[in-house]
Amino acid sequence: MSNSEKRYEMLTGFFDAPAVINTCLKVMAELLETCPKASFGFTGAPLMAEENGQPTKRFRVYRRIMENLFSLSTYVHCQLADKNIYLLINRKNADPQSLADWITGILNENYEF
Repeated sequence: MSNSEKRYEMLTGFFDAPAVINTCLKVMAELLETCPKASFGFTGAPLMAEENGQPTKRFRVYRRIMENLFSLSTYVHCQLADKNIYLLINRKNADPQSLADWITGILNENYEF
């Protein structure tokens, strides 16, 4: 499975998503300790049965976690739901909305969906 071109579309059956997500959250917390202006982003890869252009199951789960754990007063939340991308732009940056717009523009121009 690790060599498959579709490896990100597969489920392992190990039900390890909570542990993986928790590890990511711990890494984010550690990054914030060393870089208080850190911003984050992710993409929710589609499963084999999911169609492009629709929010994926992974994206919906990740989005819900981010919305619940990261306050709007601390982060600008940007969603490119049709592309399954979610950005958390730290408001400690000088102009977080402009940064979000700039990153979104780059993703729209360069990221193949």
